[in-house]
Amino acid sequence: MPSHRLVLKKETRMLGAVQVMIGLINGALGRIWLLFYTRQFGEISTECKPVALPSGYPFWTFLFFIMSGVLTIETEKKRSPNLLKYAIRMNMNSFLLAALGLILIGFEITLFLFKRGTVFWQETTAVNLSVYLWIFSFMELIIARKVVKGGNGAFYCHRCVIRP
Repeated sequence: MPSHRLVLKKETRMLGAVQVMIGLINGALGRIWLLFYTRQFGEISTECKPVALPSGYPFWTFLFFIMSGVLTIETEKKRSPNLLKYAIRMNMNSFLLAALGLILIGFEITLFLFKRGTVFWQETTAVNLSVYLWIFSFMELIIARKVVKGGNGAFYCHRCVIRP
């Protein structure tokens, strides 16, 4: 009986590694942001408060991006249809979480830009961290979309083509 083989693109493992790195960077930026916010709490004005940090966005993305990256790498290594299905679902969740983060952080940056009055350096630094998180969330959005698109193609190709 012939064994089923999934036909995946060669860059799948690389995309998974980039997802893991983006997850680690988001976790590190979230940790820096949390330390910065708690140490400078008294000096940050009441007009400009972070939106993404209290929602826990950097820490949720840390978990989701790393799990989706690891599942993508394992799918490329083992080439199992069930593992591919879970990787596609997890990458869809990462895609939706990155889109939500782009909206949330964009809202926070917009609130900062429309702030009236003096701007403290602490607030400028916090917004710079928000911009970095926005950039990495945008990168994850693109990568998760590519993985889902390639995974769906491989899943349907697996159903059509059987290779020994």
